[in-house]
Amino acid sequence: MTRVLFVCTGNTCRSPMAAGLLRQLSAGRIDAVSAGLAAVSGARASPEAAQVMAERGMDLTAHRARPFSRELAEAADLVITMTAAQKDLVLAWEPGLRGKVRTLAEAAGRGGEVSDPYGGDLEAYRRCAAELARAVGGLVRRLGEEEERP
Repeated sequence: MTRVLFVCTGNTCRSPMAAGLLRQLSAGRIDAVSAGLAAVSGARASPEAAQVMAERGMDLTAHRARPFSRELAEAADLVITMTAAQKDLVLAWEPGLRGKVRTLAEAAGRGGEVSDPYGGDLEAYRRCAAELARAVGGLVRRLGEEEERP
């Protein structure tokens, strides 16, 4: 089973939302975990992220933030960041990961970056979740195409 590590800043909004969406959209065929580059270990998902994901049928109440680590990255087949700056930071910390670190936009075959809803209102989180759902859907399609290749 393919394992994807989603990385954002605090691991309380974008990366846990993306991990939940990947598990949902892949019907459990792809394993997804998340971490943050500046995460406070044990922090809960933001209330807004939890509410928006509950609206999409996912429960983030058990989520606890964890810091990015080499061990998490090495256990993943793909490391997906939300922004190019996060990708650059991951590669500066762990240059040996070069072959498997991509932004979500790159991995999904799209352009742009995933905006950070942190500190925004519920609508900012809904927009972020919709943006993530589109990109994660593209990622699921691309990973499915790779599996089908001989």
